Amino acid sequence: MAGWGVREDKPNYISDIWIDPACQGRGIGSALVCYFIERIAAGGFKVAKIHTRATNGGAIRLYERAGFSIVWRGKKFDAELGIPLEKVHLTKRLD
Repeated sequence: MAGWGVREDKPNYISDIWIDPACQGRGIGSALVCYFIERIAAGGFKVAKIHTRATNGGAIRLYERAGFSIVWRGKKFDAELGIPLEKVHLTKRLD
């Protein structure tokens, strides 16, 4: 599998994007993000949202190239890891 993505919790929120490190840089992430943006827009939403770790510079660059902008940066408790992590929240207007 080269990559996958998920929308869960909120219909205009992309909750996960993962690309196999051996496949990064081939446009797979961009294709997944564009697909999700199209699905969110088709659902009538005016804003798409995505969050990532602040240290994930590659993902942040990918999302910014897709038109997302950082709207929040700070510490947030990660329930999976059980620790606070520095996160960024990004949004993209779809109008």
